Amino acid sequence: ALLADGVLTPAVTVTTAVEGLRSIEVMDRFLGNGQLRVVLITLLIITVLFGIQFTGTSKIGKAFGPVMLLWFLFLGSVGLLHILRFPIVLKAFNPLYAIQAKRFSSASGPMASAVRPRLPNPATNTPRRRSAGRRAATSWAMHRQARGKKPSSRRK
Repeated sequence: ALLADGVLTPAVTVTTAVEGLRSIEVMDRFLGNGQLRVVLITLLIITVLFGIQFTGTSKIGKAFGPVMLLWFLFLGSVGLLHILRFPIVLKAFNPLYAIQAKRFSSASGPMASAVRPRLPNPATNTPRRRSAGRRAATSWAMHRQARGKKPSSRRK
């Protein structure tokens, strides 16, 4: 099991990363519709990694350390930019929202709040009931309004 894990995990991880390059338009055109180039690039990366692995993990760590630092700095800066743009997401840290969701949910169990919470209407303090379509339309209008665009009337 350990041998299989040591062989399969890197292969799956690298293949997934190479497949993820399809989200970049230029790379999508380069990779094409088939899997041949994806497999060849994956084999090349795995061969190089396993080829230099015998020299010791410290050299690999020295090579990937700065790359990982740049990656995490990028993720942190993008996350911070989005939080500055939509600071309301910080309300998710307030445990009162979890308590309200659990209190007004009809489901039971540890994951009951994730099933379908019905948060109270602030005006009447009674659970809201809206259809999924209405909720989606409202979310879309709020999204457009937050981006400074005029809400479109998708539903009348």
